[in-house]
Amino acid sequence: MENLPLRGFLKCPKCERMLSGSASKGRNAYYNYYHCSSSCGTRFKADMVDIFIEAFISDFNKQTKAQNSERTNIIGEIDALNKRYQNALLKNADGEMADDDFQEVKKLTKGRIEKLEQRLNDLAIINSEIKDLVASALKKVANLDRRYENGDIEEKRAKLVRCSLISWCLTEHDIEPHE
Repeated sequence: MENLPLRGFLKCPKCERMLSGSASKGRNAYYNYYHCSSSCGTRFKADMVDIFIEAFISDFNKQTKAQNSERTNIIGEIDALNKRYQNALLKNADGEMADDDFQEVKKLTKGRIEKLEQRLNDLAIINSEIKDLVASALKKVANLDRRYENGDIEEKRAKLVRCSLISWCLTEHDIEPHE
């Protein structure tokens, strides 16, 4: 069925069987659904599954932007703390700041810098893992969107086999079934 390319590739979040798909005739049009067996009763509007996948990708992009923003803020805070430390060092060297005060400024700024650098390292590890995952996925699905849009139903289904993310999305992110 042309409008249900994910049929047979999505797992039911209730019973874990593979979802089938069909169209139901409404008053003015046909409406497509992915559904489980009649005994289970789980059913999703096909267009809602598509919307979810787009939202999932959008959320991933927002998370990456948020990490980049946090990284920029941390770097800015580290720079400000380094300037504060340098100013205190110069004042101490010029006799404008007592040694005890300098040691306190040094302790506070260096401690905060260490914490920020650790957070920056944590972000780098997360970012590296994301980049590796994305690079691997991109190698496997280069131009997938265009190939998917232009492909016939069999090509769409074959490409989706390579992208098992969809079943995971439905089960892990609690997509609500259509009543």
